[in-house]
Amino acid sequence: MFKIIKTFVTILLISSCASHDRMLMTDFEMTSQESWTMKVQTASNYKPNDEQAEEIRINWLTQFTQENKCSGFEITSRVWTKSPTDNFIQTGFSESVGKLVYKGICN
Repeated sequence: MFKIIKTFVTILLISSCASHDRMLMTDFEMTSQESWTMKVQTASNYKPNDEQAEEIRINWLTQFTQENKCSGFEITSRVWTKSPTDNFIQTGFSESVGKLVYKGICN
């Protein structure tokens, strides 16, 4: 029983953190009625090429596009720019710190 409760609490905490992180780590803009850009900060817990982190980012993108009246979307480009790692205060020497820029269109 304890294991089930622990698993449930862990899932709840992760999902609430991801929801909170969406507002802190992203910048979404409709660039026209049919196109958009989403900029996302990457970090050690949201690595640019991590499958779970990408799933979360796609979920954020789905939420943003739905909020902006897109019935669906297509990603036309995805570019990651790594931040310099020589500033420990800014990056903690993480190789994952940077910015992902997604561009796409509404379907």
